[in-house]
Amino acid sequence: MDSGHTAWMLTASALVFFMTPGLAFFYGGLVRAKSLVNTIMLSFITIGVVTIVWTLWGYSLAYGNGELIPDFIGDFSLFGLEGVNTFAGEGEDISPLYDVLFQMMFAIITPALITGAFVERFKFSTYLIFTVIWITIVYAPVAHWVWGGGWIGADGAGALDFAGGTVIHINAGAAAVAAAAATRHWLRIPLQAATEPPARRERRWGRSCPLLGRSWRLFGPSWCVPGRFWEGSGRPLWCCFGWFSVRSSKSDQKLVISIMFS
Repeated sequence: MDSGHTAWMLTASALVFFMTPGLAFFYGGLVRAKSLVNTIMLSFITIGVVTIVWTLWGYSLAYGNGELIPDFIGDFSLFGLEGVNTFAGEGEDISPLYDVLFQMMFAIITPALITGAFVERFKFSTYLIFTVIWITIVYAPVAHWVWGGGWIGADGAGALDFAGGTVIHINAGAAAVAAAAATRHWLRIPLQAATEPPARRERRWGRSCPLLGRSWRLFGPSWCVPGRFWEGSGRPLWCCFGWFSVRSSKSDQKLVISIMFS
């Protein structure tokens, strides 16, 4: 076991994990005050739920030794992490458990990203059920496609996904669009509320919370994923630009657009 590789894997895992609380602040600052705690808890409960699912069967479906469906999904050979060595074997730089931990951090942040599409529309219990199902039938198979030897990855179509663009961002984006479309009639906010002056609307946490959350999330991928530092280092400038550019009653809308493009 190489101490340097082990230390870096633990550090990188911590940085990716750090993005989930940042996401909670980011989404929490964009909703009404009455929904703040619920929105933040959607991200935090994801940590617990996905940890259980990933440990029991999620990792096995993504990176199992066999395949239930060739090139599509793994099997249950590693159910409950049975067969995953605690210590590094001969010729291995890190313990396989550290790889399980690192991959689990990405499995946690992905469903948390989706919550922004249905805030104030899902019940808390509904989201828990959704997370278990989605990790099982969507995230694990896609992770197997790209990183587990499936049909998209290096052993198949030859795709190289170092930063999670397919497994995380495209995956979460497609799920968010589907969730928003499915819950478009569930939002219980009067239509005229969007056109009322800011003074009459329920106060939000303000601009500092989404800016804090977005900058917080930038810290993780910028350092732990190769090639992402220079891409991410300029993004806080867009956040600052969004801060100084808001002047009218549509400031919340402008801020959201500025941060999203960052």
